[in-house]
Amino acid sequence: MFKPFTPKSKFKRLFWIALVLFYTIPKQDSAQAQVSMTNQVSTALGNTGSGFVGALQAVDINPARLHTFEFPNRRYRVNLNVLPFGLVLQNNSMDVDLYNSLFGKTSNGIVGDEKNTWTDEDKNLLLSSVDDIFEINANLSFSLFGISYHDDALGSLAFTITDKIGFSGNINKDFFVLSLHGNAAFLGETISFNESKASSWWYREYGLTYARDITAEIPLAIRKALQLREVTGGVTLKFISPIGYADANGEGTTLYFTADGDSISGYGKYTYRKSLSNQLENDDSDSSPFPFPESAGVGYGISIGFSGKINDNLSIGLALNDIGVISFTENVEINEVDGRIDFGGFNEIFDGDRVEAQADSLEDIFNEVTSTNGFRVWLPTHLRLGGALTLKAPFLFFDCT
Repeated sequence: MFKPFTPKSKFKRLFWIALVLFYTIPKQDSAQAQVSMTNQVSTALGNTGSGFVGALQAVDINPARLHTFEFPNRRYRVNLNVLPFGLVLQNNSMDVDLYNSLFGKTSNGIVGDEKNTWTDEDKNLLLSSVDDIFEINANLSFSLFGISYHDDALGSLAFTITDKIGFSGNINKDFFVLSLHGNAAFLGETISFNESKASSWWYREYGLTYARDITAEIPLAIRKALQLREVTGGVTLKFISPIGYADANGEGTTLYFTADGDSISGYGKYTYRKSLSNQLENDDSDSSPFPFPESAGVGYGISIGFSGKINDNLSIGLALNDIGVISFTENVEINEVDGRIDFGGFNEIFDGDRVEAQADSLEDIFNEVTSTNGFRVWLPTHLRLGGALTLKAPFLFFDCT
């Protein structure tokens, strides 16, 4: 007859080792500017890392989890991490197969310096995949150093040094249509590029995290109402050293094409800001920005988290991360463009006055107002809410004897 049994202890150990190795493989993360060397764990767990991940891995997800750890049952007093990292590359419109189909040399049989020629079908395939706003995000995070100390009674304390590098951009779909089909697709229409923007950053976080059991501080009525048996709380204080930042915003930029396509008028309005450390600004700098980069300003942040255990197998977590701001003061440059352009058509190129007016409009649209005043950028504040169910026996086997 059939009788169920659970895996033996040695098999359990091998299973959990394999599971942990799988969880540490970087996975795609939907959050912008929030990647860390631990976010791939959260994503692998269905974004419930705020309710499960513990020890040093928990600092960027939910600081309360620094003091709560379900596996292994034996808790190490001191934990040390050196150079764990996470990498995310994400867009909202194109997968690897479509990219290879349109751009890949091998998939298109291109040899040497041959050019890849797109058919109308290829162009329509690309446009059908692109949303109204094309989004692209790339984030790299690595921890130079992390150490934590755990005491059941006093709580857990951790210190981390983490570098975060990334790029985020939005492009209006009209840009793709214009580049593939020209202005024939917009005759008699005004197109806007208000949603087009991009930003890139590199900053270093020095984080100090403390977490402990706060069950006694939570009123009994609240614990009963939420069915909480154990509650931990944690906070991370962050000192941020920005190394480089740049962003551009095309809000207010429009183009109008006449019905015959001969005339164009437009309004250009965009803002570009940057701030770089001296090592990045000066190409002839003798010192390398890594591993000890100079700062381009200063920033501060805080993360707060709570974790509750309902029973031995079910945990929930809540965290509000990255509340703070970065001020950029070094090598600042702010360019603001605000101008109008009018092109009356090629039939007017022999009219000297008209040509001069068009040249003036071109000059106006590229006329920049430059400032060197510092500016501030808010941290990407985000809320995490998750739960996790621990299965004591992940697989069920049947003995047919």
